Amino acid sequence: MGVQVVEAPRGGDIHYVITGRGAPYRWRVRSPTYANIPALRVMLKDQPLADASITIASIDPCFSCTDRVLVIRDGRVEVMRLAPVVK
Repeated sequence: MGVQVVEAPRGGDIHYVITGRGAPYRWRVRSPTYANIPALRVMLKDQPLADASITIASIDPCFSCTDRVLVIRDGRVEVMRLAPVVK
């Protein structure tokens, strides 16, 4: 098992790896943008829609760094993950 934290331009980049039988068993990455997304809920609350783009840009998001997103629809919580491209 190993945990490594690296300071990236947007914040702390954390890698968590568990190995087994000579190969990675589990590898999780927490990108800085993924850690900053929950703050947007607080930052956007009661703000005009016209200010949303500048508020989101203020955390300098890199949405391609996040491979999952939490969607709440009609009280149901879904975790959407980036699906692999199949050719």
